[in-house]
Amino acid sequence: MGTDAHTVIVKPNRILAIVVGCIALVTIVAAVVGANRSEPTFDPATPEGTVQGYLQAVFAGDDETAVSYLASDTECDADDLRRAMRNESVRVVLRDVEMVGDKAEVEVDVTYTSQGGPFDAYEWTENQSFDLVREGERWTLDGEPWPLYFCRRG
Repeated sequence: MGTDAHTVIVKPNRILAIVVGCIALVTIVAAVVGANRSEPTFDPATPEGTVQGYLQAVFAGDDETAVSYLASDTECDADDLRRAMRNESVRVVLRDVEMVGDKAEVEVDVTYTSQGGPFDAYEWTENQSFDLVREGERWTLDGEPWPLYFCRRG
């Protein structure tokens, strides 16, 4: 009888070890897939593609290219972008796109992350909205799109 009792105890431990191993394997696979996924690429002829191109130029520090996405009647220029506050650790997620005729609005969530010392890592998210207008065959950003907040001449 002692052998039968030992067998009953060992089987649940072996099953538990297999379940824990499977969970660990799934977690590792999910982490690898998540880390290696590529950024979605939107058609540059769409409002979301226009915003994506603008933001890629802003994050790359290519202010002249970023300004090329702005509407022709903008008061903003590359100097305004150079003065804009840019955070090194920022993530942008597309939330919504609404189009009505020759106007569009693209909403994104901008998440800032900051890492200091121990217990000093935090992040915050804000919603940003990009207004776009169609100029000929292309969409352009109207107004003062993020990270611009104030463009002034004179």
